[in-house]
Amino acid sequence: MKEQGEHHLREGQSLMARARLQSMLGEVASAEELARGALKEFWAAMNWLEGTPEFEVAHYRLDEAGRWIRQTFGCRLTREGMDYSRTCPADLAHIRAGMSPGMKNVIRECTVCGQDPRSPTCRHILGRTYPATRRVVGGRCNLCNAAACGHHDGERGDVYCSHWITSAEIDEISLVPRPAQPMARIYRVSVPTTELVATLGPRGWMPGMDVSCDRCLTACHGVREYDPSRTSEENWA
Repeated sequence: MKEQGEHHLREGQSLMARARLQSMLGEVASAEELARGALKEFWAAMNWLEGTPEFEVAHYRLDEAGRWIRQTFGCRLTREGMDYSRTCPADLAHIRAGMSPGMKNVIRECTVCGQDPRSPTCRHILGRTYPATRRVVGGRCNLCNAAACGHHDGERGDVYCSHWITSAEIDEISLVPRPAQPMARIYRVSVPTTELVATLGPRGWMPGMDVSCDRCLTACHGVREYDPSRTSEENWA
């Protein structure tokens, strides 16, 4: 997991460097796309590096990138008609919550060899990287983890060993602070329109108008783990 997290951290830093350069050159649209891509990489790095000293490095980089993006391009809540939600990685990465499914009749495939990881012929260790041949596992390329890419079957490359669940019957899904699958996170939190009306309405705001998000302009108070004993407002504030 650490190796995967370090990869995302490096990728995020590379994207931010390119974003800053593009911004200096006046390529605003390209710079914003690169920078927001960096946020996703830093969020992924935090998820894979949780429990390691490098977690706070990724956290710092995410906060730094989020502040620069807000100051440079501006940020808004996601709006679909009159429904609002928080979807920004710089925001949601601070809520350490994920999903843990209870499953039966599970079929897994190793991303390196495509076999059942429990098979005696699969000797790959979860979290390590191996030279391997490109294959599709769980509908995704095992070289780049993309559903559609330019890699072709038979191509050689380095493959991060993970176990893809290709078939299962789900009994239930629980919210947990630290999911077994690091990327099984919350990607959207709804924002009640009533709260927005109460806060912004007196200033002439009406449902259907965009809402600016200024979270990254305030000091970071650290991350917090999901706690089922708290109220929804306390967990998702």
